Amino acid sequence: MKKFLFPILIGMAIMILVMVVRWNSLQHHLYSGFDTWIEVDIPARFESLSPDLHQMVQEYDVLWDRFSPESMVWIINHSSQPVPIDEVSYDLIEKAVVLSGKTEGFFNCLVAPLMDLWGFSDRPAVPPPRLLHDMVEQVSRTRIDMNPLGHEVMIRGEGKIDLGGIAKGYLVDRMVLFLKSKGVSHALVNAGGTVYGWGRPFRVGIMHPRSTGLIGTVEIQDLAVSTSGDYFRFFEKEGFRYYHILNPYTGYPGRDFASVTIIDSNATEADVLSTAVMVGGKVFIPEVERRFPRVAIIGITAAGNITLNERARQIFHPLSSERLKK
Repeated sequence: MKKFLFPILIGMAIMILVMVVRWNSLQHHLYSGFDTWIEVDIPARFESLSPDLHQMVQEYDVLWDRFSPESMVWIINHSSQPVPIDEVSYDLIEKAVVLSGKTEGFFNCLVAPLMDLWGFSDRPAVPPPRLLHDMVEQVSRTRIDMNPLGHEVMIRGEGKIDLGGIAKGYLVDRMVLFLKSKGVSHALVNAGGTVYGWGRPFRVGIMHPRSTGLIGTVEIQDLAVSTSGDYFRFFEKEGFRYYHILNPYTGYPGRDFASVTIIDSNATEADVLSTAVMVGGKVFIPEVERRFPRVAIIGITAAGNITLNERARQIFHPLSSERLKK
């Protein structure tokens, strides 16, 4: 028997990922985009910046939505020629390519055909193994050619771009950069579970992947927190949970963790690394620590068992210590 379990309200994307303790002195702003809610808390005297933030969310949401023929990503995916794009989108795709290399390909922005094969945007189902194997091979042979002089991008191969594992983190970094340029000394930005707070401490609660309660908290200042989990887009069949974060080398979701939280100084990296560790699993953590030595990693199983690296042990405050592991 198969069960399709998708949240009806996009606001649940925030609730099931993190909880943030807010300062009463900050003005709360809410924007819709990227299939979630974008939350920004800033001092009241900067309320006039809200229309600019809203425009930023709307503009980038249109540009990076691979399902919209109006988007830059859709045009690249359907072109056999180099496509000139805007400077910001070029920078985003360039970062995606670089971070794919630094994560040994466990993060790969070319997995759109694999996502489509699973049907996560419509009616999800386990693909036939042969089709899945063939698609994995096609994605592995695909590369992105980039021309910095003309900001041109071209795909060579059958893979197609999906920026779901990086776009929200990049959006957060862009919004933080914009607010700081306007003199905002302290604020909080949350894009569907990727959070950045600066200028003062903020307490971020990490949700239990199988309940509505918190499993622990971290206190951040000038840091980003990003959580990826198996509970936003998923279905269950014959006792197995299949979710939308796919291992590019197997075509299947990872099995070690039900959620992974990354704390880093950069929201783009945190977003990518939470995806990469979800599919790469426990054995990939030492390589992440080697290449990103300052990140904190929190992996949580469906049963609530917690794996922490050394950096995470310094800043994570569990509600119970019974399930902590190295």
